[in-house]
Amino acid sequence: MTDSTEDVENMVLCHDAVGRPRWLRIFIGERGLVIVAPPGEVAVIEPAQVGQLQACLAELSTEGVHEAVPN
Repeated sequence: MTDSTEDVENMVLCHDAVGRPRWLRIFIGERGLVIVAPPGEVAVIEPAQVGQLQACLAELSTEGVHEAVPN
């Protein structure tokens, strides 16, 4: 992985099963794209939040996911 991708991380708002606000962490790890849901929770993404998730995924993929994935 290159230095330019190590610190790239995004957070996407989601909610747990009872509607409390939570966050998905999205970043590039050693083996590719990593999405971390709230510990022990269900991450519910509302339709309005899907665009935010797509934007984060697009940004990270252009930042070097292809470089992080081993051949």
